[in-house]
Amino acid sequence: MPSQDVVVQSAIQSIFEKINPVSSKQNFWLIRTDTGAMYDEFLSTSSVGISHSEFYPPELLRLGRAFRDSDGSFVIPEIKKQLKSLLKSKYKHRYDEVTKHYGIGSAEYNSLEYTINLTASQIVRFVFEMKEGDIVVIPSYRSEYAAIGLVRETALSDRRAGAFILRKDVKWEKTLERVDLDANFHSVFKAHQAINNITPYRDIILRTLYDFYIDSGNANLVLNVATQGRINAMEFYEFGYSFLKLCDQFFLEYNLPYRASDIDLILNLNSPGKIKFFSAAKVSLVAVSVLYVLTIGGGGEVSLGNMNLKVQTDGLLKAWTDFQNESQRREIVDKVLENSDSLEIKRPEDFIKILDQLDTKK
Repeated sequence: MPSQDVVVQSAIQSIFEKINPVSSKQNFWLIRTDTGAMYDEFLSTSSVGISHSEFYPPELLRLGRAFRDSDGSFVIPEIKKQLKSLLKSKYKHRYDEVTKHYGIGSAEYNSLEYTINLTASQIVRFVFEMKEGDIVVIPSYRSEYAAIGLVRETALSDRRAGAFILRKDVKWEKTLERVDLDANFHSVFKAHQAINNITPYRDIILRTLYDFYIDSGNANLVLNVATQGRINAMEFYEFGYSFLKLCDQFFLEYNLPYRASDIDLILNLNSPGKIKFFSAAKVSLVAVSVLYVLTIGGGGEVSLGNMNLKVQTDGLLKAWTDFQNESQRREIVDKVLENSDSLEIKRPEDFIKILDQLDTKK
């Protein structure tokens, strides 16, 4: 029969192994909604679109088939070149008119060239670069709300809802009011084209969308502080320090190869705000996250909402419960819970769902 140390480490490792990391190939897009006019329609039709009507989907499908690499990926530079050529043909009359009256190289001619280049770029991004699994963000009027979703397929949607011909299906994951967004999220809205690649903001978007995720070699636990009032510095630092110290004691007692000192912190403590723990020692942060869920559940069989989690094995649950029974540790746990309540820290629902799914697969 394996020792309790082995049982606990095995439980944590099995939880970690079943968490899917965010794909490094996942891109992030901001789709404008015509000053909010298309926001509700995009939500109700579970889709996004761009207003360009120069080409119908079958034309673009044929173009995509004609320019693919041996691995099946689109040859983007060639597609863009062909689109620009086709657009110039469609607007030949306008080109002839501008050339006749103003000449090649004039401000009017350059403006037309810019419009053609911009249109081609936006169509290429939407049709050929935005793919299944990418994350898309749409803002409402004045960015009072933002919706975040997953692109459901690379191909264009065959539905013709609304005015936009070019559409892709989206599964909307979360809708947030502006006041609930990460303070840094507002940088995302600075891009003003119809479609914008906002992948450089991936971590801002991920920590807004999820409270636990693995990305770019790091595990990330995001705790959302909901309090609207003044944040007491002593309560905040006592919450983090006391809990991580307690985790380290647990790791040492059960000879576990994890250390809270491997975990770093990013603070965005507006009221409300976020606390993000992250670590390249991914299993260490998974272990801390599991222990946090067990702590806010109160020990024993952890009751969270309508769920009774046994958290993968009874061995891990029993070890943590027994560990807390020592009076000095119990005082620390009680203080962590008190500070958590005072800061109104929301439960990490995404991580709880991971544990619940693992438990039901046993």
